[in-house]
Amino acid sequence: MEGDAKLPISVVRKTSLKSAELLGDKNLTPISSQEKQTALHHAAQVGDEKLVRILLEKGVSCSPRDNDGFTPLLIACERGFLDVVRLLLNPHIPGFKDQPLPVALIRALSLGHEEIVLALLDAGASPNTVLEPDLTLPSRSSHRHTEFGLSPLFLACEEGHLRIVTHLLKRGAQINWRRPIDNYSALHIACQKGHTEIVSVLLNNGALVNVKGNNGITPLHLAAVKGFLKIVELLIAKSADVNAQASKGSTAVLLAVEKEHEGIVKLLLDNGADIGAKNENNDSPLSLAIEMQNLPLVSLLLQYSPTFDDKISELVTRMITTDFLKTSRKIVNALCECGFTPRKEDAKNGKILWAAVNKGHYKIVKQLLNFGADCRHKEFDSTLLHIAVENGYIEIIKLLLNFGCVVNAEDGLGNTPVFYSMRCRDKNNWPIIIQLLLDKGANLKKAPILLHEAVFKESLKTCELLVENGADINAIVEGYSPLQLIVSDCDRFFYFFRKQRDPKDIDDSEKIQILNFLVGKGADFNVTTNRGLAVLHLAALKGCHEAVETLLNHGDNVNSCTNDNSVPLHFAAEKGHVSVLEALLRKKADVNARRDNGDTPLHCAAFKGHVRAVEILLEFNADVNAVALGGTALHYAVLKNWNEVATVLLNNGIDVNISNRDGRTAFDLADIPCSPSSLGIENPMLPRKSDCHVDRNLMIGQALVRQVIKLTVAKLNMCDKIYQKFPVDSGWLLQFKSDCEEELRKMKLEFIGRNLNLHDILMTNQRNPQFVKNELLVQSIEALSQEKFPIYYHLIMNGLKKNRMRAALVSQAGIYLGMILKTSNVFCIRKSPALPAELLVEIASHLSDKDLKCLIACGEEMKKQFRK
Repeated sequence: MEGDAKLPISVVRKTSLKSAELLGDKNLTPISSQEKQTALHHAAQVGDEKLVRILLEKGVSCSPRDNDGFTPLLIACERGFLDVVRLLLNPHIPGFKDQPLPVALIRALSLGHEEIVLALLDAGASPNTVLEPDLTLPSRSSHRHTEFGLSPLFLACEEGHLRIVTHLLKRGAQINWRRPIDNYSALHIACQKGHTEIVSVLLNNGALVNVKGNNGITPLHLAAVKGFLKIVELLIAKSADVNAQASKGSTAVLLAVEKEHEGIVKLLLDNGADIGAKNENNDSPLSLAIEMQNLPLVSLLLQYSPTFDDKISELVTRMITTDFLKTSRKIVNALCECGFTPRKEDAKNGKILWAAVNKGHYKIVKQLLNFGADCRHKEFDSTLLHIAVENGYIEIIKLLLNFGCVVNAEDGLGNTPVFYSMRCRDKNNWPIIIQLLLDKGANLKKAPILLHEAVFKESLKTCELLVENGADINAIVEGYSPLQLIVSDCDRFFYFFRKQRDPKDIDDSEKIQILNFLVGKGADFNVTTNRGLAVLHLAALKGCHEAVETLLNHGDNVNSCTNDNSVPLHFAAEKGHVSVLEALLRKKADVNARRDNGDTPLHCAAFKGHVRAVEILLEFNADVNAVALGGTALHYAVLKNWNEVATVLLNNGIDVNISNRDGRTAFDLADIPCSPSSLGIENPMLPRKSDCHVDRNLMIGQALVRQVIKLTVAKLNMCDKIYQKFPVDSGWLLQFKSDCEEELRKMKLEFIGRNLNLHDILMTNQRNPQFVKNELLVQSIEALSQEKFPIYYHLIMNGLKKNRMRAALVSQAGIYLGMILKTSNVFCIRKSPALPAELLVEIASHLSDKDLKCLIACGEEMKKQFRK
């Protein structure tokens, strides 16, 4: 090759190190025509130290630039190849004097290559180099700085390279040099970026702490506005001026308040910052905090005794009149507690006084009234007293009354302040407020609903106060008296009382206390609603057991009737209130009372499906066969598909052949099919999977038929009317008959030698059931196990109950029969002989239950006549 021959860069990239050593110097110096990169550029770019060394030993120049202006040194600095940089910084290599050391230093600093920075400084790069336009970084740089005037120290402080800052300071970097563009020092930059350790190093090395940049900004301003608490502490420790002002008058504490840095604000104030400092907008730290509605910051500033200027007064007025946030109220209260007072001219503006009352600012209200504000001012047709009472501000109420507010002034709705006395949340304040108004002559007659509200919201003390001061205890509002309301909780009263009761505030014990109080004060039991419902009816309807007990104990009529002859027992049964049912029945409520349509309580319970209520009524001798217009209770149970209720009624011997007024039996209502296939299901109470589409009315009909057949078979008295619908060979029926016979056999073994005829229990008996008198035998019957005798258990228990009832009727009828015979000329003998008691009972045992009841009724009537 000739000396001027060119070797393409691609050849160098593919040439091995051994081959490169064999090449001559002149063959390695040419530049690629496309990239203008020498082999040295490439070697620096890939960090090939050995190749760089060989090339430099061959005399290759280190200063040529590629198309982007990069020298091999700049490339190695950017890539972070320290060993390559050291080779290129050898002062004896060709082109060293032309190396761009300042640019390389800035490049290495921006990328944080600490060792390379040290190498450049050792090679003669100045620590005070400032980036000038002719020293701009190459255009291909990934971290290009477009601002001029960046010194190495500035750049290290900005990027946060602590060790580099330390090295630069040791090499003589000017610590207080300031950047021309904004007059910032390195300390400004470190404070602005939040590099605490660098700030500490700069301060310890003599950085000026109060140096000002353009617009008078100090490092303390920058640290305060950024919220760097530790840096602020360092600056204050070095005697930073905490009251230094920027060009717009902003101090560090103003900037910290504006940015809501509470910790920095406290630190500055503790170190002498002026709490009354103001900027060009006349903003003080306190006014800024108030405007931002920062309650914690306001509370902090108030600890340093600030002054209240006109701007603060304007802000407070604005918060009172227009701002309804809770924070605003708390801020105003905090200001008042620290001595804030409104301006005298504010007393002329009635809206300010009205708003202050509405928000409960007692001290402001008092000051405005002392300044001559009109206490009779109205807003929205409401006086100041209306608003104070409605919100429950007791101290303001006292204040307004002392300044002459009219206690019986009416608002736009015609209501006086006392009408709103129970609108605040704290019920303990209600009697206090009412007493304050009464002491000033409040007229309760203008608020007739007040006692109802006290009852509805369950405030005993308020009720007592109102009644003692003349409230009508029997006043009717919306058709209800207070006594009716306490037991009914009528929903329509939610319309009248804006704040509904919190469920947590409901106290049943206090409700009963109010009831006792009203009853003790002579409240009328007999006041009725438009439907004729008295207090006891409403209590039974709502299921208020304690109220029912209280009313009954005070002599209320347990059998009082409504317009349709409903008694309380009807309502309790209809709603299924078991405890109320039992309470009424214990007080001799008529278990067979009838409405105008003939419904008894048993009908009501059966119609609503209340199984337990049905059982209780039957336990208290309800007439299971009572017929209303709609039929028996069984008709109702079938009609509403209450299977369990129907079963209970059937177990208690209800007559399935009774018809309603349309001539239909319970079977007719159930729409029972006659084909055996439709009844051939294993469990009559549940359909098969394939029959899930069958109507539920059909299922209850099938269950009803099965239950009746079981009962009739078990009683050994098959009903032909029922039996005709089924073939004799029905598998389930034959099996059931077999089960009955087996259970009867076991039962006979239980009672061998006890002289017990099961027929006496299982069948309807018109004779005297003698076995009932044998207590040991009765105890044995009661001890029967339902699991052991599943078929006959309910039948025997029901028969025992009925026979006991009949035995009681026979015994009582025998007594009255003797009395009747003795006082009347039955045998046409003037003096009839006294018949033995056993004979009288024997005579009575041949009567039906209906005749026995008639005989007893006649005897009781004669007994009353004798007493008269």
